[in-house]
Amino acid sequence: MASPTRVTERIRKAKRTANGQGRKREQAAEQRAAAEKKLAAALGEPVALPTIR
Repeated sequence: MASPTRVTERIRKAKRTANGQGRKREQAAEQRAAAEKKLAAALGEPVALPTIR
């Protein structure tokens, strides 16, 4: 029998995938990277925005 924590992890992961939370996080990270690129191009120096989460 699987341990209770593994079962809960699996359930949580299934819920996360169902509501698209992982996709939202990936999309936010991509947008952040794009914004950093634009800022770096405009300012002429590398810029690091704070992480989203």
